[in-house]
Amino acid sequence: MQQKRPPSAAPLLVKMGCVTIGTNPLLEECRLLRWQMYMQIHSMKNQGFSKRQVAEKMELNFRTVSKYLSLTPEEFEHKILNRERRRNLDLYEGVVVDWLKKHPDMTAA
Repeated sequence: MQQKRPPSAAPLLVKMGCVTIGTNPLLEECRLLRWQMYMQIHSMKNQGFSKRQVAEKMELNFRTVSKYLSLTPEEFEHKILNRERRRNLDLYEGVVVDWLKKHPDMTAA
């Protein structure tokens, strides 16, 4: 008989757009989901699951599980929850906006 998987926060994080932390208006909800995922990973590890089993059951990458297990709650708060991600195209936003102003017939696509 197959074991029932615990509900994972990972698919919900992606669905809500929490993978790009700095631009999400639901930032507080994303933070709570990340805490839930962190606690769930540690709980499963304490129950005797291997890192690989935790990753499979929670539908996460093995490296993500390893990273979360290596962090204390304080480190998790500092490194994961408080980080600001910069999008690569932010550097070029001004240039693109100038082009669009100079050439209104050009699309941004």
